[in-house]
Amino acid sequence: MNINASRNAINETVPNAKALIFNDVLYLIFKFIFTTKFFEISANGLQLGEVAEIEAQMFSFAQKFN
Repeated sequence: MNINASRNAINETVPNAKALIFNDVLYLIFKFIFTTKFFEISANGLQLGEVAEIEAQMFSFAQKFN
């Protein structure tokens, strides 16, 4: 394998890895916010279905960066 072929392979792989890492970090941030604010959200009177809907919206937003 020549040097150009290996450079091309790296250039094709790295952006995908960066997108996956960014997606994981974004998901962890959303999960941290959700878990720290869960009791506050529950105390404000949101029903379980509404909380699940908010979490689903956050997850679908994170998937846009994948």
